[in-house]
Formats: sequence, C-alpha cells, structure tokens
Amino acid sequence: MKEPGYDMAAPGQRRVGRRIFLAILAGGGVVAAGGAQAFGALGKLPVIKGFVPQDGFYFYTVSSTEPSFDGTNWPLRIEGLVENPMTITFHSLLGLAQADQVHDYMCVTGWSVPKVRWQGPLVSTLLDLAKPLPTAAAVSFDSADGVYTDSLALAEASRPEVLLAHSKNGARLEQDRGAALRLVVPFMFGYKGTKWVNRIRLTATQEIGYWEQRGYDVNAYLK
Repeated sequence: MKEPGYDMAAPGQRRVGRRIFLAILAGGGVVAAGGAQAFGALGKLPVIKGFVPQDGFYFYTVSSTEPSFDGTNWPLRIEGLVENPMTITFHSLLGLAQADQVHDYMCVTGWSVPKVRWQGPLVSTLLDLAKPLPTAAAVSFDSADGVYTDSLALAEASRPEVLLAHSKNGARLEQDRGAALRLVVPFMFGYKGTKWVNRIRLTATQEIGYWEQRGYDVNAYLK
C-alpha cells in the first residue's frame, strides 16, 4: 500500500509517508536536535517542507501525481441514481447559492486546525439539482486523482454543514489543498473530505472509501 505524502515532491525527491512522519513526531527527533530554531531551518529543505505547514494543514496524497486546476475549467459530474444527471462547469457552480461556514478541522492522526473558514455550495444544493431517485441511499465523492474516493449516507451528505469548498479562509483553494473542489464534512474526521472532487455518484448502498478499505471507520464521527 502506498503511504500518503506530506508535501508535493519535485522529481527525484522522496515523499514522506504518514507512519514515518508520526514516528518522527513521537520521537521528538526534530525538536530534540535543536528546538524550534532547528525545526524552522529544516522546514526550508524541500524533502521535508511538509513538516512545517504554513496554514496548519499537512498534505496527504495517495497517488503519484496531483490533479491540476487552471483556475477556470473544472467540470463536476453528478450521476448514478438521479433523475437529472449533469455536468456543472466551475463557472456555473460559482453562480449557485454559496455557503460561508467556519468549522474546526480534525485529522484522524491527531492534528487539528481550529476555525477554518470554508466557502462553496452546499452538497444538498447540488443534490437538489440532480434530484436523487427514491432508490438512492448514499453519495460517493470521487477524486480527480483517479484513486481516492469516500462516501456518505444520503442523509449525512444533505446536512447543512456539508459543502463542496472552492475557497478556504477567503482565498481560492491551492492545488495541494484540493483545488478546485474539496468536500467538507465538519462532523467527521478529515479523511472523509475528498480532495479534487470531480464526480459525485448516488448509489443504493454506501460504498467503502479508500482508507476505509484499509481499516478506517466508515462512520468517522468526531467523538
């Protein structure tokens, strides 16, 4: 199984996996070597730049490359058990009713970012356009990386806190934060929030997501 990286590595550079990163933190390796000053100096090295996230978010990926958003073109497909399957352009998505919400973000590995401001349409707004069929019971969110996916029950996806964010803290998402669209599920751990979402599928039963196939809980509610 390929471990998720913590920063985008240039050609020839090695990604740092989740277990390696947590082991270093647990051992206090960087701080013990020279305290915060040493940590800051090490953070300038490209291989381990992800150890010192500027906005509090560490970077995870499960694919060898990350999708690129040109700032304009990002079609979002909604399909499956819906009356009105559709493809929504990024421009059209910006024309929908937009939510502006502040939530704490919690990663299952233990780090968190308080009071993150997310902007984007509610998933329920998108579902209303697509019109789920009576047989629809769950919603899957696929990443444009072609690897990552996760899902919610239809009732969970329809909650007013769940949105498809295009902006964070007043600025458009950066590529490594999930541009153009990132799922925000504030009442669950962060692995439910698929990045680079380009397809939403309504299904009769809830599908098992990428990390859930590897032992994580499908019901990732914060305790």
